[in-house]
Amino acid sequence: MDSAALATALLFVAGLALVAGPIAAPADAPPDRVEYRVDELSGPVDSWETLDYEHVAERVRARFDAARASADGTHVVTVAAGESLPPLADPERPVVAYDLQYDGAWYLLEVSRFDPGVPEEAHLTRLGALCAGLLSLVAGGYGAVTA
Repeated sequence: MDSAALATALLFVAGLALVAGPIAAPADAPPDRVEYRVDELSGPVDSWETLDYEHVAERVRARFDAARASADGTHVVTVAAGESLPPLADPERPVVAYDLQYDGAWYLLEVSRFDPGVPEEAHLTRLGALCAGLLSLVAGGYGAVTA
């Protein structure tokens, strides 16, 4: 195999690898954050779903207790990619409010989901690799045609 044919083959292989990489592997997204915030209320609010502390799941109670015990009334949970959302977090709505009755008192339980999305830098590096791959494929094709 002469050097021109070898260079053409290497350009094709490099171009295919650079094009296939960004297409096959998704961009890394930072984890979502779910924040539970608790405030005391004077009574139930009609427009919110009402929960009773004794009848909610243990995981919800744990989040509520952690938020109520914190100094600022919040408890944050980090959700890695591929994990399911914690209890009461709605994938369709970023903020959901509940009033929760606990020991005769009413509390606002606000569940906020923060989805930062994929940063632009991740898209730019993938676009750069894709463009470099396409240029390598064009150069390899040109070398194959002119040889």
